[in-house]
Amino acid sequence: MEQQASHKEKGIEFRYNQCKEKCHSYKTKRIDQECLDKCYEKYVSKLYPQISEKLLASENNLYDESEKLLLIANEIHNQDAMFF
Repeated sequence: MEQQASHKEKGIEFRYNQCKEKCHSYKTKRIDQECLDKCYEKYVSKLYPQISEKLLASENNLYDESEKLLLIANEIHNQDAMFF
């Protein structure tokens, strides 16, 4: 898992450097920060879109499970003799 993270970090760093080159103005000898931000954001979102989809699915599953647990807890509460 740690090796995967380092590959991911290297990939992101590589792309970031590509974006820096793309957004560097030789005329002004500066990097256009807006261009850099857009390039970097676009690359990262394309690089790992499946992660976002999996996180969204997990979020939905957790919400569904919490709703089920709440219903079960309410049912137990309503059936408990101590609460009559």
